[in-house]
Amino acid sequence: MSLYRIMRFVLVLVACLSSFGLPHSYGASPRPQVLVVLSYHVGMVWEDAVTQGLIDKLGEETDLIITQLDVKRYPTAGREKRMLESLSNRAKISRPVLVITVDDFAYRFVLDHRAELLPDTPIVFGGVNFWQGNPPPGVTGVVEAIDLASTIKLMEQLQPEAQRWVVVNDLTETGQANRKAFDQIRAKNDPHEILWLGDGSFAETEERLSRLDPKRDAVLLLSWTLDRTGLTRSYEQSAKKARAVCPAPIFGVWEFYFGRGIVGGALLDGRLHGQEIGDIAKRVLAGENVDGIPVVTKCRTRLKIDYRETLRFSFQKKSLPPEAEIHNRILPAWEQYPGAFIAIVVVIALQGVTISWLVVVIQRRRQARASLHASEANLRHTLNSIEEAVIVTDSENKITRINSAAEKLTSVTAIEACGQALSHVLQLKNFESGEVLVLPNLLSLQQSPGDSRPSRARLKSRSGTESIVIHSTAAIRDEIGVYHGIVMVLRDVTAQQKLEEQLYQAQKMESIGQLAGGIAHDFNNILAVIVGHGELLRDQLQKQPEALEDLEMLLRGTERATQLVQQILAFSRKTKHETIPILLQNVVKEALKFLRSTIPASIEIAPRISSDLPLVLADSTQIHQVVMNLCTNAAHAMKDAPNGRLEVRLESLHADAEFAVMHAGLHEGEYVRLAVSDTGHGMDDATIKHIFEPFFTTKVNGEGTGLGLSVVHGIIKACNGGIFVYSHPGEGTIFHVYLPALSIARTHRDAGTSSIPAGNGEHILFVDDEPAICIAARRILVNLGYQVTTFNKPLAALEHIKERAGEFALLVTDLTMPGADGITLAREAHLISPGLPVILTTGFAADRTEEQLKTQGISKLLIKPFTTVSLAQALHTSLRKNAE
Repeated sequence: MSLYRIMRFVLVLVACLSSFGLPHSYGASPRPQVLVVLSYHVGMVWEDAVTQGLIDKLGEETDLIITQLDVKRYPTAGREKRMLESLSNRAKISRPVLVITVDDFAYRFVLDHRAELLPDTPIVFGGVNFWQGNPPPGVTGVVEAIDLASTIKLMEQLQPEAQRWVVVNDLTETGQANRKAFDQIRAKNDPHEILWLGDGSFAETEERLSRLDPKRDAVLLLSWTLDRTGLTRSYEQSAKKARAVCPAPIFGVWEFYFGRGIVGGALLDGRLHGQEIGDIAKRVLAGENVDGIPVVTKCRTRLKIDYRETLRFSFQKKSLPPEAEIHNRILPAWEQYPGAFIAIVVVIALQGVTISWLVVVIQRRRQARASLHASEANLRHTLNSIEEAVIVTDSENKITRINSAAEKLTSVTAIEACGQALSHVLQLKNFESGEVLVLPNLLSLQQSPGDSRPSRARLKSRSGTESIVIHSTAAIRDEIGVYHGIVMVLRDVTAQQKLEEQLYQAQKMESIGQLAGGIAHDFNNILAVIVGHGELLRDQLQKQPEALEDLEMLLRGTERATQLVQQILAFSRKTKHETIPILLQNVVKEALKFLRSTIPASIEIAPRISSDLPLVLADSTQIHQVVMNLCTNAAHAMKDAPNGRLEVRLESLHADAEFAVMHAGLHEGEYVRLAVSDTGHGMDDATIKHIFEPFFTTKVNGEGTGLGLSVVHGIIKACNGGIFVYSHPGEGTIFHVYLPALSIARTHRDAGTSSIPAGNGEHILFVDDEPAICIAARRILVNLGYQVTTFNKPLAALEHIKERAGEFALLVTDLTMPGADGITLAREAHLISPGLPVILTTGFAADRTEEQLKTQGISKLLIKPFTTVSLAQALHTSLRKNAE
């Protein structure tokens, strides 16, 4: 039982006990006696509220003798006689001057037995629902007329979209009166569907309430205290239960529902109703004729709305009636309790005027302490929000503060670190030498006015992790310069260091690539001279076998030099290779067959090559080069081993997500894996770190160029594959090469050989800044049947074209020349002689393709060093296309 209900019970109980006072002969109170007859029981919210209203009006002027008939909880059958005897005894003892009845049963019961009880005593009634019209003589009062019209109007205002009104009303006497009142005020043309609930059991009604639609339905809760099975509930319990199960808005007509789940309504307040009854009773007690006091048929109600419930159903604030009392608004505290706030302000102002100087000092001290705490919190939050690690010590070098970044960096929590010496928490090493660094000297910091310069060091955390940090230290001094400790700031630059190393490596690789391109260009020009004149000389030495054999050796040397240049260009990605679908097993088998004759017989070659492998997109010559490089390196690693074993494995592999994560650069899908393993001396981690760098070699001078594995790395990356090495000193080495498998088969046409096409007297203009190349080209072209004019300077050639426009059938020009490049020469030549075919020669083509060059007027791209065959075929193709 709540405290409120207990207080009500005690109040009514005291009033009831007053009816058992002494008779008049024993000193009864001189105040008039008023007999109050309640239909129901003490503790029922309606009866208690009406009783409180009567006490409000009559409690100080009269003695209220309150009796309860308790017909709500207990049937009247068989009790009428006892109730009559009880009322008769009380009437005889108290001799009331006025009888007040509350609710229908008490009113009818007193009227029915008026002649036996108090035939001449006036009666004032209240809470009567079934009012028949004019009262009997000596009777007046207030009809309990619920304001259904105003409540229904509120329902329409707040929920205009509702299509059905669900009325919860039981079959009690009050419920029957409610239904009759509802039927009377409902408009004939009202479009709303009406659903009556409450005539079944509580469980049945609750189940039907739970299935209502919050948009379509609106609930009107009237009387719901008794169900079909005879179970009873209080009004408060009924409202709370309906609110708990019903998803639709609930409206009511009684005050005791308010605050327990209803949105609101024109509420009949029991206390207000009791006060209305008390007002009429006071008029009667004052001597006014009761028959002259008309019956109040429309009692006072209060239009009230629970703001919390409007928020629950998202009712528009503008739809709330302006005359309604809005309760439970969610207001700021200063709006809810303005008086309290004003009082606080006034008190504080008065204290500021009247308080003594000591209180002012204490207040300032408190403010200073609060400011200090706020500053401490602000400093703590600030330090924890920055990325740098911050460690603060006192004058004895003991840690007093450490932020979250420092906790992470040192693997020591602030609780563990505070109070410890700085050297116990922080371990720094020289970045270059790795020697342990001595932490800042306190004496020097005390004497030095400046701070330490930032320096790089290695920090080892308590968990064993090593980080690279930039640290600096500053002394903490007060305003007069007294030393109080140090603050050390450490910035973790481990990731930055790695990025710098990667950037340096990338820049070094780019520089080497540019250098390789330049070397290849000049070297190809030299080779072009050698090849051109060598082929001319070969034609002249057909009858001198020994000299011809020497010349063939020379040309084979130039061919090997050309291949070396191609390797350099492959590394620098200056050359373009034809990538076509190929079967790796054929290329690997051919390479191993060639390899057998080049490595010592003491090394066993163990091929493990699967036959059913998917195609891969690659250049067969480059893959041949990859296999030869890896196998040759493996053989060199086993040259001192008595019985070396070289195993070459080729197989298909599916890379899942976990495998791809563990192998950088790979993705999920199908791959062909080439594995080359040896039983050589192996490598340490420092060697593996640089293994793919150009010109890095572990061989002695003269045994290697250092380009092999870097070229291999470039080839594999160009094929969108990956290469990984695993090795330990003394345990051998294994290389894994992964190439993406093709999901469909593709064919390509092998380049066939053809005879050397001859010219037909066409006039060729040949331009190259290398005189030796011009001389060789003139002789080759003359031998092929062409007329030739050569120039070493592009501007002189351009003037010659202007003088003899239309004379030349084709222009062959070098790309890179002083004065003007080949593309510029071709563009100017086309302005003079439109349609002139142009063949562009170059030591390297960079990223240029024939498709791109055709847009600039170039018919054919010819890479140096060109042979008689390649030059003849280029001339023949270009002239034929131009003739077409």
